[in-house]
Amino acid sequence: CSGSSAWNQYLTQPESIKELTDEPLWCLDLSFMTALLHTGYDIPLDRELRTAKKISDNELGWCLGASLPLLDKNSGWTCKVTKD
Repeated sequence: CSGSSAWNQYLTQPESIKELTDEPLWCLDLSFMTALLHTGYDIPLDRELRTAKKISDNELGWCLGASLPLLDKNSGWTCKVTKD
């Protein structure tokens, strides 16, 4: 991890920079996740993926196994969230 000077080119949310500064091991976790998704599952680096800490006050974990079917365009799953 190259530190905060490198984070600025990838992160647009100031709170994300603060969290990485407070928890430097997350950089390793995020690097692993990026490598796995891109190299292991051929997900393009420019594909937008969203992350969250909680949904309806339920804390989330790293749930790649449950998420992979949702990433396949032919899975039959669709996102039910709409943009206004």
